[in-house]
Amino acid sequence: MPSLADARGSANRAARVSKREGRELNESANMNTDKPDDTGNRSLTVAALLPAPLAEPKIPPSPTVPRAYFITFSGYGQWLHGDAAGSVDRQHNVFGTLVVKPNPLRENFERERLEQPPYEMDATRRDVVLAAIREVCTHRVWWLFAAHVRVAHVHVVVQAGDAPEKVMNDFKSYATRALNRAGMDAKNRKRWARHGSTRYLWNQKDLEGAIHYVLYEQGEPMSVYATPGVRR
Repeated sequence: MPSLADARGSANRAARVSKREGRELNESANMNTDKPDDTGNRSLTVAALLPAPLAEPKIPPSPTVPRAYFITFSGYGQWLHGDAAGSVDRQHNVFGTLVVKPNPLRENFERERLEQPPYEMDATRRDVVLAAIREVCTHRVWWLFAAHVRVAHVHVVVQAGDAPEKVMNDFKSYATRALNRAGMDAKNRKRWARHGSTRYLWNQKDLEGAIHYVLYEQGEPMSVYATPGVRR
């Protein structure tokens, strides 16, 4: 069994080692990163060896995940493929890139297939739809950057952990239920185009461009939402 003297000696040695390691750690932490070492490389500080900080909440850190989605869906019969203003399809669906070129023949073909008149939203309907979009984002824990409900279409910039097609369909479903609860339109009224635009925003520049487009490039503001911190 170790003696009391042996125990004290071990404790003293441990204390000296601890102090020495502490001095080395402090010296490393105070190193100037601009001072080259013997090999000519710049020295690393202790902070440089620490794990990188986590990404901001709700912001995907992976370059393979979009920063957000720019979703647009139209009222029934309002935005047909071939429209003179341009439209999107599966081959033309990236923000800032070319859209489907105007094609009167294609547009007329789709218009002739409509079963009901195009759907338009007055001020009351627009407010109902905007409230429904905010509701689903709260329920799904999606981050809503901006939304603008117009007479004939809806623009939304949103960050979500779900596929953009599901996000858009949820917006339509919640809006339809809200309009039904408000007693708007006949029960068989077709309100939304079958598909829509689900454009990926891969970086901050694309995100800011989409938000600006939704808030400021739609003409006279109608039913608009901007996340706190975004001026409108």
